[in-house]
Amino acid sequence: MGSSQQFRQRGFVRMGVAAQLATIDAGFNIVRSRPQTASLPVVIGESDPDGCAACQAYEGLHPENAYRNGSIFAAYTIEQLTRTMDLADRAKVDLKGAVTWAFEFENQPIFAGFRTLATDGIALPVLNTFRMLNKMGTQRLAVNSTGDVGLDSITRQGVRGPNSDIHALASRDERRITIIAWNYHDDELPGPQADVTLNVGGIPGDVTKLNLTEWRVDDTHSNAHTAWKNMGSPKPPTVQQKAQIEAASELAVLRSGIDVSAKDGAAAIKLTLPREAVSLIELRW
Repeated sequence: MGSSQQFRQRGFVRMGVAAQLATIDAGFNIVRSRPQTASLPVVIGESDPDGCAACQAYEGLHPENAYRNGSIFAAYTIEQLTRTMDLADRAKVDLKGAVTWAFEFENQPIFAGFRTLATDGIALPVLNTFRMLNKMGTQRLAVNSTGDVGLDSITRQGVRGPNSDIHALASRDERRITIIAWNYHDDELPGPQADVTLNVGGIPGDVTKLNLTEWRVDDTHSNAHTAWKNMGSPKPPTVQQKAQIEAASELAVLRSGIDVSAKDGAAAIKLTLPREAVSLIELRW
């Protein structure tokens, strides 16, 4: 993340996923290079995009930190966690987990912009990324994407060119496949949506029909901050307004009960991802 001065000069938030991934990669290489640590389990204790959890966004203090309230933080989080797993695989280290360094700030204005997973008891969009991850299966599957900017490029320079990073994380259980797909860019600016086709393999050959559910985080789904802004950003909201904001904070189902045809162990699913959107697709049989 840049400074307040850089934000004011630029006029928009610019995330720095490259800085975080490069630091993680350097740490993995240190672990791997020493015989005493090469086989030890690794847990990243503060896996976050900036170093000032207590710096709030509003009241003119750190406006660049307002990203914490929106969907860009949700998309950033799945981007960096997936890429962290990719870096761990490449470095051949035993990554056991990566933990966000979030806090609870009592008696603070709603959406003050601290680094939290919730504000005044209301889930922020980033928490819905973790809710999606909680719905994933136990076995990770390989993913290839034509919209993949590339691990080396992202670690070196982030996602700041003309193209977003369109990628996915996939897993399976005995009778389902789950896929988190996202459209991520470092710059919190309007950008084109991504029309995506998921070509899914590994389905049992005798299965001809799947049941699809899609959950979504974006500017208008699973997004309490947008709901709050749409009612005029009340500080504090009334009891009724807070109930409406809280309802908007839940992980939203975009579509469910959809039948998808499968043939010869494969199926194709189409979806559209706005910029900074994250979708979880669940296929059951």
